[in-house]
Amino acid sequence: MNQIELEEYHEYSFDAFCKKAIRNFAVDAKRIYWKKTTVTSDEDLLASYVKSLMTEDTYALNNYEKIYYVNGLKVVVTNETVGEALKFIMPNKRAVLLLSFFMDYRDSEIARTLRITNSTVSYRKKQALKQLKVLLEGKIDE
Repeated sequence: MNQIELEEYHEYSFDAFCKKAIRNFAVDAKRIYWKKTTVTSDEDLLASYVKSLMTEDTYALNNYEKIYYVNGLKVVVTNETVGEALKFIMPNKRAVLLLSFFMDYRDSEIARTLRITNSTVSYRKKQALKQLKVLLEGKIDE
């Protein structure tokens, strides 16, 4: 690894760390915002300030990107094996997996988003994970 590649690696690593920290802060702020039944003006200001800090990079660190849409939400899968395996899972079960593992939604948030019960979310997630495991094990063995 030469000096340029090393600097680029450090730049991408720091970039990924910053994105993760900002995303986690935004997720926490969103959860606090939705937990409260009455929202004060200070909390509205905090939520709008957090939203103004968010950004989305347009460059890709890897060559693969599979985009799925769940109720208007854009979900990007960057792992080729997982992205291809998700094609073979029923759309209602795939939506639960995408929201849970790629958007960090809790089961109650998924239920509210998809307008289904918490037990249905749990069942679909369990079934989809079983199916995904079978698909990925078959892919890895090949």
